Amino acid sequence: MPVFASIHLGKCAGAAFANLLIERVSQHMPVLFLYGEAHPLSGVWRDRSKQTSAATTSPKQICEPFVAKAENGESFLVHSHFAASEYLEFLPNATFFTWLRNPLQRISSHYYYWKNNRLEPRLSPEAKPLFERVVAGECSLVEFGCHPLVAEYYRGMLAPLGLDGLALAAVVEHPSVSFGELSRLLDVELPLEMRVANATRSKLAERYELTTEEESHLRACNTADLKLYERAVARLLGEQRSG
Repeated sequence: MPVFASIHLGKCAGAAFANLLIERVSQHMPVLFLYGEAHPLSGVWRDRSKQTSAATTSPKQICEPFVAKAENGESFLVHSHFAASEYLEFLPNATFFTWLRNPLQRISSHYYYWKNNRLEPRLSPEAKPLFERVVAGECSLVEFGCHPLVAEYYRGMLAPLGLDGLALAAVVEHPSVSFGELSRLLDVELPLEMRVANATRSKLAERYELTTEEESHLRACNTADLKLYERAVARLLGEQRSG
């Protein structure tokens, strides 16, 4: 049976999807959340309940007993912010999937989430200076979206698999089609939509409105991500038609 690896890309409804994994998928297979030792979700979930917390051992050691069971026909799923390259170090034969969102909307969501966050989110040391500039009002949306830590995020997180190495790239803007394909992939009946909690207090509309200049600059800095996203949408909708 497959070992599933879910790549949680930031600001792509991953937190809402995590709730769905607990509510629906954990009733059919173990779900491992590897968000770090301090995170309340980290650990092994079965039947909507956390069975064990994340230990201080490596992801490979945590997954080893489940990999052994998978060889005997039992599936399990890992959900984490790990990049594909990190996953491949301990789950080289996993079936990978993720959720994507229009890259410019994702960047805007990320920017305003930081800008309006009273508490500093979990950050890598190299990201803290950028976060501080955003909070202080010293970094514009365009500067943020063109920063090396932010621009072409999908390309970096999905390498070396790329889009073609994923069994499924679900798309936030096409939830019903995405959930239909995801239900088939996991062999678990899922609802055709999920309740997404808005974590950005200043967001007043469904979409972030960009000026023509902002959009032009952000597009120029994220051409690879935009192409990947457009291909993902075309592939997803093509699978719907062929199904």
